[in-house]
Amino acid sequence: MHATAILFAGAAFAAAATPAQAPAPRMDPTTGEACRDIISQVRAEAGRPRLERGVARPGEARAWLAVDRRYDGCRVLVPASDPRDIRPEPAAPEGPVGFLPAR
Repeated sequence: MHATAILFAGAAFAAAATPAQAPAPRMDPTTGEACRDIISQVRAEAGRPRLERGVARPGEARAWLAVDRRYDGCRVLVPASDPRDIRPEPAAPEGPVGFLPAR
């Protein structure tokens, strides 16, 4: 009886000591330039104007729908004001992520 309990405890300890293998991160094959082209093409086919990148002005905040919409594997954002419109997903910032306090 004691041998079984020790064996069971030893197996549990060994399992807990073994580090779990994290799955390899999945890379999206359609990123960057390819997604910009796909989104531009979808917007053009829908009769939408070209997107221009610029600095946002105060009072231009947008509400976005919380949906998972993709075109040819490219993730897009959908404005709440017009669910037929799509916008590219913003790129992740380069470098370390830090805390930015509110002003």
